[in-house]
Amino acid sequence: KTDEAKDSDGNQITLSEGLAVYIYEYNHYDNGEKEYLLAEGIAILNDTKITGEWSKAAKWCCQINQKGVIVESS
Repeated sequence: KTDEAKDSDGNQITLSEGLAVYIYEYNHYDNGEKEYLLAEGIAILNDTKITGEWSKAAKWCCQINQKGVIVESS
């Protein structure tokens, strides 16, 4: 929604077109399983003509590289 974000260490960063970014999501399920979703790519301005109206709340997107999303589970 803005040009500012916090990195995984809590540092404030300013997003810009083409900035290398690493994105992640952590899930901890009721059965005790832990899941990490990891990806890397570049920051791009959101274009709802490409991403769809559902994404209109986001100012920035991550164009994920050819490695795709990596899932690590325990």
